[in-house]
Amino acid sequence: MEIKKFDFFNESKKLKALKEHDGGTQNYMFFGNLKTIKRLVDKMLEMDEAEVDAMLNEHDWASDHITSSKDDIEEVFNFIASNDNPEEEDEDDYEPLSDTLYDAEKRDFFRKRKEEEYKNKQ
Repeated sequence: MEIKKFDFFNESKKLKALKEHDGGTQNYMFFGNLKTIKRLVDKMLEMDEAEVDAMLNEHDWASDHITSSKDDIEEVFNFIASNDNPEEEDEDDYEPLSDTLYDAEKRDFFRKRKEEEYKNKQ
């Protein structure tokens, strides 16, 4: 029986090539997934709302998945947005993702945390 050796060097080169796949970005899957999400959301928004609403009445899981996905995407957005310099941010330029009280409180929490982190760095 022949045992194949794991060639770490060649595997590392393959992984590096995969990471540099799309325009040289290491996180090409992140951007690819964002594009897929946008494409699918756009298609769902083109569907007849009454028909989708009728389907959702019998399948609560679909609505739950959209809600949890929205929360996940909002969390990633807030993380990325929080890396901006708070002194350069114009208060009027900030657009909350939704108008719910929960979202406003979450936005304020991340804004205050970002400002504290910036002050601590100085």
